[in-house]
Amino acid sequence: MEININDTTKTIEIWLSNAEQDNPVVLNSLPSIYQRYEKYTAAVFQSGQGDLFKVARDLLLHNRMLKTQSKGAASP
Repeated sequence: MEININDTTKTIEIWLSNAEQDNPVVLNSLPSIYQRYEKYTAAVFQSGQGDLFKVARDLLLHNRMLKTQSKGAASP
């Protein structure tokens, strides 16, 4: 588990590996972190099972397509 605390923005990022997100000990420790930083916004990120390169590429291509479509719709 990796925890990043940003006092300026009052946020906490908690990063869990695949093994950690299935570990009851790790999951049971999260509420105590939330309680300790009750005035902060917490975000928990869990590792996925997909191919990171393919997923990122597909997202970038999709966003490029949307941007191209919006430019085309704005033209006379």
